[in-house]
Amino acid sequence: MRAAPLLSFLAGVVKLQGPEDPMVDFTTDVPRKGDKSDTVNDEFVVLRVHVTGGGESFRFVKNGTPQPEVTVTGTDFTYELLVDAPKTGEDRYRAEVLVDGKPRTISSHVFVKYATTGRIRPTAEAENDGCGCSSPGRRGSGAVALVALAALALRRRR
Repeated sequence: MRAAPLLSFLAGVVKLQGPEDPMVDFTTDVPRKGDKSDTVNDEFVVLRVHVTGGGESFRFVKNGTPQPEVTVTGTDFTYELLVDAPKTGEDRYRAEVLVDGKPRTISSHVFVKYATTGRIRPTAEAENDGCGCSSPGRRGSGAVALVALAALALRRRR
C-alpha cells in the first residue's frame, strides 16, 4: 500500500497532506494577464475564493502577511473581497484553507496592479455593506442583485 504524498499540486493549488485536503479555487472578476497568467490590471479587483471539501477557515495572505481568518460555513463556501490596486507597484495575494489553525491548502498567487480602466466601482450597498462574504448556494444571487438595483432606481426616481 502506498503512503499519501506529502504534497499534491492541482490547478494552482498545493494540498499539503494529500488529495483528501479541502480544495480552494481562487479567481478574480478581472481576467488575468502576464507571462504566467497571474496578474490582473485594474483600479480595483474582486477576489473570489470557493472552498469545497471542508476546512474550518480560510484567509488571504497579502504580500506575505496573513489577513484575518474567515470561518468556512459549509462544504461549498464562497467569499468575495473588493480590493484596491496600489497606485505604484503591485500587491500579491494568495488564499489558504486552514484546518486546526494551520494551512492545509494553499493557492497560487495573484498579482494586482493598477491600470486606469474607467470601470465603475460597486457601492457599499452592492458590496453587502463591506462584508464581502457569501454563503453556500450563492448561485442565482445575480437575479437578487438586479431586483435590488431596480428597487433602488425606483426609489431614487420618487
